[in-house]
Amino acid sequence: MTLGLTAGLAAGAPTRPLPTSDPPPGKDLGLASTWMFRVPTQPPTPQPARAHRTLATASATAQYMRIPMLVVIYTNTAGGTVSPSQITKVQSEVSDGRFFFWRNSHFKCFLDITYMIIDEYKPITDFWEVGPNGYWMGPWGPVEEDLRQRGVTNSQYANVFNYYAWGQNGYGAAYGGAAYGPDINFLGRTSYCAVPLCWDPDSSDGLFIHEFLHSLDGMWAACDFLEFPSSDDPIHLAGDFGDWYDFNAYILRSWPVMYWPSLITPFAYATAAVDADADGLADSGAGLPLTESSFGSSTSLADTDGDGMSDFAEAMAGILGSSNPNSPDTDGDGIVDGVDKYPLYPIDPYIPRGTRVIDGSLEASWHLVGAPMNVPQPQFSASIRTNWDPNYLYFAFYFNRWSKLQLWLDADNDGLYHGKDNYVIVVDPARAVGSQVTRAAIYDATWPGGMYDDNPEYTPGRIITESTITCYAWSSGSTYIIELAIPRSTTTKLMPEHGDMIGIYPIYWDVNYQIGKNAFPFEPGAYADLVLINATAWNRVPTIAAAKTNPDGQIVDVNAKVVSARFSGCFYIQEPDRSSGIKVISNASVAAGDRVRAIGRLGTTAGERELQNAVVDKLP
Repeated sequence: MTLGLTAGLAAGAPTRPLPTSDPPPGKDLGLASTWMFRVPTQPPTPQPARAHRTLATASATAQYMRIPMLVVIYTNTAGGTVSPSQITKVQSEVSDGRFFFWRNSHFKCFLDITYMIIDEYKPITDFWEVGPNGYWMGPWGPVEEDLRQRGVTNSQYANVFNYYAWGQNGYGAAYGGAAYGPDINFLGRTSYCAVPLCWDPDSSDGLFIHEFLHSLDGMWAACDFLEFPSSDDPIHLAGDFGDWYDFNAYILRSWPVMYWPSLITPFAYATAAVDADADGLADSGAGLPLTESSFGSSTSLADTDGDGMSDFAEAMAGILGSSNPNSPDTDGDGIVDGVDKYPLYPIDPYIPRGTRVIDGSLEASWHLVGAPMNVPQPQFSASIRTNWDPNYLYFAFYFNRWSKLQLWLDADNDGLYHGKDNYVIVVDPARAVGSQVTRAAIYDATWPGGMYDDNPEYTPGRIITESTITCYAWSSGSTYIIELAIPRSTTTKLMPEHGDMIGIYPIYWDVNYQIGKNAFPFEPGAYADLVLINATAWNRVPTIAAAKTNPDGQIVDVNAKVVSARFSGCFYIQEPDRSSGIKVISNASVAAGDRVRAIGRLGTTAGERELQNAVVDKLP
């Protein structure tokens, strides 16, 4: 996690604004800090309606904004040196960041990157000593002089992103990373980010994304769009999102596409590329991170594989990756991508009711969610099982190598940074029974600034403790099993009942005892939603007509149906070809035209067949 300076300083700000406040009591400004100094600017008040600049529209073209960026790497400073292999890792991080901004901006934000390697030695006097033995390489002075000497002119680049050698000679880093907006009198109206290279970029590869979001915030503010969200303030951004990548992706995905043309020169330049099938994804383009050509999709078909999911949607299927435009079922789970809520994960998130005994035996009656592995580690596999009853939520995990489990739960399914319902449970299966839960805490996002209940400064006291969680874990050879029972809680709103959705985000830490080698079943930071069903089994049927052949009382599951009409307490769904329909008794928030999956008990009222007490999941 990083510390950002400001994202968009007020016009006329001092030429060298520095943090003036002290960190909160007890707050460590180490490299893992998540605290931000923000130089005051205009408050982000709601903005009046404005006329948005639009790109010149041509048939068969994809429109986007090109943002010129200079990435500078100082390889030799008082803080250490950077090896060629580290430069390669930095360039890989930046490349991943370009993909991230391109994909999650709906292919509107293209970072046009130029690299500059500076080997000239930089003494400690070229750095700001922000605090005792805490240094940072600011934009003015040596950096600006170096760039001008090498031919960089005012506003040639919208952003300069500076990586500099650090962490080897006893000098401390003031910030994990920091950023400025464009109105700081640096190279005209150029924004600035700086990150000390005092860690392995492989394990800190989100810094580029996080810090540039701050500078992008400043560019939008300079264009009178003060409402662009801060990447240091997830608590005040409404939305169901997780941590880090997921939150940063949410900022970009929720930013209205129609705003991008209003990011004006010198920050961005309106650009167009050929898009023969008019699906929003450019056919090709020099330097563009993802196009139909590089994606392997058709330039003449909007849906290459005919699975009901457009190539554009396939390209945006994940925050870090895409589904396969040439495979109707990317994850191989038997559900075509066009009607699969999670096309990247082979999981069954619909959880039947069942009480489990926590004894490590892993009986066959556990519901198998799946064995997804979005970010793998060599020779490591893991599976997830779960069930529920009104008093407990049950989990079981199977590994084939040692790993410490970190399990995050969003009990109210409202996002990690909202509510007082966010669990973190850490289990070491190698420890003795009774001490295997090494941490159990609640993240209370309603507390000012957000705080875990195991923080001594959290004055309300503990909501849960390690002993709250029933756990049994054991290992034999290459088999590791963890079983958990998490009790019902009115405080955290974990009150399992039919229709509840609960967010789940497991991380497998330090796989095979290798520090920092973590595996992720889902994309980093992203939760999957479990849906609780008050039944032990149900019939999955392909059509509504097939569902109606079942007797009253039978629970059926119909997928990829279209909402045709909405009324108080109920709505109707039909086949896409309108061949059959049925009434659904549910207060789900749906509208005509939505595609849904519905699981309910068949019944008949006044001669009309219906799905009663239905659980409804809206599809993308």
